[in-house]
This record gives sequence, C-alpha cells and structure tokens, in this order.
Amino acid sequence: MMQEAACEACGLPARRRCAKCLVAVFCNSECQRKAFAAHNPLCIWRRTRDVAIRGVTGTSGATQCV
Repeated sequence: MMQEAACEACGLPARRRCAKCLVAVFCNSECQRKAFAAHNPLCIWRRTRDVAIRGVTGTSGATQCV
C-alpha cells in the first residue's frame, strides 16, 4: 500500500496537488494559501526547469511549440 503524502503546510495527510507544478501537496485550500509565499519560488523553478527539459505542456498534456 502506498503511503499518503503529507501536507506541505501542516503535515496532515494530503490529497490536493499544486495545479502548476504537480509536485507540492496540500490537505486543503487554506493550507495551500498559507504555504503560497514559501512554495511559489519553488513552483516557478520547477515549471521553468520542466519547460527547459520537455517543452511547454498545456492542460491537455500535449506538448506545445513556444
């Protein structure tokens, strides 16, 4: 059985992922808002890195030309 991820803000079990980077997890939208200032620079870095590696990915998952 896979272990449930811990919320980045409070440490409780989390099921919501950041819609931008898809890495950070949060238990609810309140914790996501609380963690925004700390998470945002990492989120931008992850997305910038991913664009450089794979290209720009839209919401459909298809790679788009830049």
